[in-house]
Amino acid sequence: MPKAAFRLGLDSGEIAVLAFLMYCEDRKTYQCHPSYSTIGSAVGMSNNTVKKYVDRLEHKGFICTEPTMVRTRDGRAHNGSLLYTLQPIQPIEEAYFERQLREAESRMHFNNAMKNMRRKEVRRMKQSMYKNRDELPMFLTVMEVAGLLGISRASAYELVREENFPKLKIVQGQNHHPRDRLLEWLDEQTRYDRAPR
Repeated sequence: MPKAAFRLGLDSGEIAVLAFLMYCEDRKTYQCHPSYSTIGSAVGMSNNTVKKYVDRLEHKGFICTEPTMVRTRDGRAHNGSLLYTLQPIQPIEEAYFERQLREAESRMHFNNAMKNMRRKEVRRMKQSMYKNRDELPMFLTVMEVAGLLGISRASAYELVREENFPKLKIVQGQNHHPRDRLLEWLDEQTRYDRAPR
């Protein structure tokens, strides 16, 4: 089992199934065709659980699978075990770390955007009728959220459509946003900026 496999985000079940497939593989063709029940007996899993981990490994690029057919003595064709082809680890490792890098860059851009939003919030509040956060209304409309954060109306509507953005649906289908939960959400998005270094 290559050591790199333990650094690529696989859980224990995926590692167990992958290790057994590597144990079974032909070293020349990198292929094997154990049944779900054979794999399950070796790693202590049900057939459905084995299938789940096989699907995950294929999705992550560790293996490719192909259906096979077998013929019985009377000539009838039946589905056989999957044919597994194990993929080289190095390209998977490179793709994994490239994806991690892209995700880190995406988080950095998001955090920078939230940091700028927080600064705009402070500037906007200084210029508004509210002297501090406690003077904000208990529930804010989308336009009030836009004014508070110093962003455009379109940006505010895009922001409040996010799944985890605090909202309270009230009559006539209009969303109002609880002040305290909104401020907690802002603090959560920018907590990295206040963390000790």
